Amino acid sequence: MAEAAALLERIEPTPFQSRVLATPEDCDLFLGGGRGGGKTFALLLLILRHVETYGSHARVLVVRRDFPSLRDFEAEARFLFGTAYGRALGYNASQHLFRFPNGATVQLDQIEGPQDFAKYQGKSFSLIEIDEAGQFPDAQPLDLLRSSLRSKAGIPCRFVLSANPGGPGHGWLHQRHVAGVSPWTIYVEPKSRRNFITAASTLADNPHLAADYAGQLVAATSTDPALQKAWLHGDWNIAAGAFFGGVFDTRRNVVPAWASLPGSVKGGGLLPPALWGPLRRRSPVLEAPPRSRWEHFVAGDHGSAAPAVFYLVARSPGAEGQDGRFYPKGSLILFDEVAFHEKESLSKGLGLTVPTMAQQVVAACESWGMSPDGCLDDACFSAHGSQAGTLADEYRRAGLSVHRVHKGDRIAGWQVMRRLLADAGKPDLPGLYVSERCTYWLSTTPFLDRDQRHPEDVDTRQADHAADACRYACIYEGGARIAVRRTRGF
Repeated sequence: MAEAAALLERIEPTPFQSRVLATPEDCDLFLGGGRGGGKTFALLLLILRHVETYGSHARVLVVRRDFPSLRDFEAEARFLFGTAYGRALGYNASQHLFRFPNGATVQLDQIEGPQDFAKYQGKSFSLIEIDEAGQFPDAQPLDLLRSSLRSKAGIPCRFVLSANPGGPGHGWLHQRHVAGVSPWTIYVEPKSRRNFITAASTLADNPHLAADYAGQLVAATSTDPALQKAWLHGDWNIAAGAFFGGVFDTRRNVVPAWASLPGSVKGGGLLPPALWGPLRRRSPVLEAPPRSRWEHFVAGDHGSAAPAVFYLVARSPGAEGQDGRFYPKGSLILFDEVAFHEKESLSKGLGLTVPTMAQQVVAACESWGMSPDGCLDDACFSAHGSQAGTLADEYRRAGLSVHRVHKGDRIAGWQVMRRLLADAGKPDLPGLYVSERCTYWLSTTPFLDRDQRHPEDVDTRQADHAADACRYACIYEGGARIAVRRTRGF
């Protein structure tokens, strides 16, 4: 024990690691920054101090998504702990379990999804650390682990996350621990309702790395400037290394929220949207007002356990929008969004029925004064064993007239969407624009990562529902034909 205490005194943490160790123990931590910032060693120092301080009451769990990715952490832990305790340290390689001479334990383990949580039920840990949290597309398995964070009175329990920008979990980490958060200040994380501190680091915070490491990072990201910026500077406010990282730019693609549609009462003396819905319900054969040749339709991605997302889309004839901006012919504007997902989870649906969701989408259409019709993916037109028919039939009975989008080749669809995103802002080419109203799209789509096995596709383990609905809008060609037929009597 004396040797361990002496080692702690001899270790010279970097300024970043010292600041991490100085944070209040009653605050959980998010160590989020660029590569090489010293986050992993900071995790090990937190463990060593916890073991020394609380002795036999210290029960530590360190997890990653799989065991192979734990090897480097395991090697560093064995070296540090072995140096501190020598032969008095016990380690079971098959169980990945350290036993310290003072009775403390440190368990290294994996958890990939909720199905892996069963092995932790009934267990108690005083410190839980998640290394490379950005590799988790969904926070649910990590949130479940919190139920095992408990200890005897007087022992502070702590939850610590570590991650680099990018990766499948970029979206939920950004939402919880970066957006609206000032580094090194205490904030309440809404999901856990715990006090948290985001500890930011960059390569410059770690003087122990070889001088050429920065050059290696630059070489590794030479074809991806966004990822290079994220790895070198720890920038979370970009689509770092993401599928749309090279084509999406907030300054070009995101537009202010519209107050009304082009050609409405403010733009052409047509019926106010608030009056159009009630009139249509009383007179089913009433023609929908023309929108100065603008097309308007719904594009949706169905879900129940998973999120369901619907976009109200405008296709420009080559004219000014309600915001006074000129949109070249064929440009698409996602001007409103109806998203069904848990408030604090980007990847869990609300389990609502089709009629309930359809009614809300129809109400949104009527509030804008547009006809409630559009497209869904092919799967909604297949029989699902219900006497009610297909999901598309259920949507239609609830008032949302949907048509098959013919998904076709996913890769081709992504290419169309990427091209439209890249061409936004050009005066002579159609582009894809997203309203500030579309918060679920903006919280998920820019951060989607590539499928490592199929780089031309997105990693479908992520919350890709908004992107799917948007892709359907980009390849949907029935908007004009359907709108003309519907406006002649529906």
